[in-house]
Amino acid sequence: ILPDLRGLYTTQKHKPKITFYDGKTQIAETYWRSLEAKEIFAIGSTSTLEVALPDLYKRYLDEVKKRNIVFHDLLTHESRLNAGPAMKALLKGLYDVKYLPAKHGDIPTDLLIWNDSIAHITLEEPFFATVITNPLLARTMRTLFQTLWEQLP
Repeated sequence: ILPDLRGLYTTQKHKPKITFYDGKTQIAETYWRSLEAKEIFAIGSTSTLEVALPDLYKRYLDEVKKRNIVFHDLLTHESRLNAGPAMKALLKGLYDVKYLPAKHGDIPTDLLIWNDSIAHITLEEPFFATVITNPLLARTMRTLFQTLWEQLP
């Protein structure tokens, strides 16, 4: 079975790299990884993130500002009240935001797209994240993000 086991670990040039993160501490690592980018696209609920990981939320925004990362955010309607305006006040010209329709409610996840990576993050128990690194998949997700962005007021 040794050749079969080696085959499982052989990387192919175009095969996506998938990394799993469990628990709040490892989720924080996912957010920190995104800070290597010059531009981040996100869909989610800053309201949920602020409640689930309040220390991370503040430190993360401070780092985004410090590193001059352009941040594009599609937020839930619930985030419109507090978190969205707070992020705009802190990040100023580095931050673009639009809001999803109220009928969809709040969501317990975040989706981050940066460089060649896509992170799917849950912000409720069980806390986990999955990061897929592949340039083609990341490009497709950015295209979907931008298409949705153009359709929202």
